[in-house]
Parts: sequence; structure tokens; C-alpha cells
Amino acid sequence: MGKPIPGWGNAATWAGSAASAGYTVDGSPSAGSVIVFQPGVLGASAGYGHVAMVEEVRGDGSILISESNVLGLGVVSTREISASQLAAAGSGVRYIH
Repeated sequence: MGKPIPGWGNAATWAGSAASAGYTVDGSPSAGSVIVFQPGVLGASAGYGHVAMVEEVRGDGSILISESNVLGLGVVSTREISASQLAAAGSGVRYIH
């Protein structure tokens, strides 16, 4: 993202904390932005939510993300999220730029 990320706590609070700190928070993904999943959205923890990095925004509206701890503690993995999944998630997914 090219900016420091302070201790914003659980993923569920990241979008609000980022907006308060002057970061742009919106519903439009871009490569290098942080994607914030609210609790229970697209497989995120029901208690804490989840954050990941957007690696690529594809022409069909899908995105490729990299994330950690989904496949095991400290394991970094990638995942594609389709445009239809993102649309269904609605405001349960936000992007920090």
C-alpha cells in the first residue's frame, strides 16, 4: 500500500480506523490496496473479520488477493474472488488506499 498501517485492531474495525486516519476507504479495489472483510463475509472469521492485499484487479471484475493465516499460521496464500462474489458481499467488503 506504500503507507504505514498502525495497530488498527481486529479487521472489523480497520475501515473506520483507516478513514479516521485520513486514508481513502471505498468500495473500489485497486492493486496494492487492503481489502477488509467484515465478520463472516466471504469466509472471514465470524468474530474478527479478515484483511488481505489486492494483488490484481482483472478485466472481468474479479480480484486476486494475497492473505496470511487462512491455510495455517504464517502461511501466505492467494485467492481469486469473482465479481459476483464481490457484488453479493456488498458493503461487507471495503478497500483501504
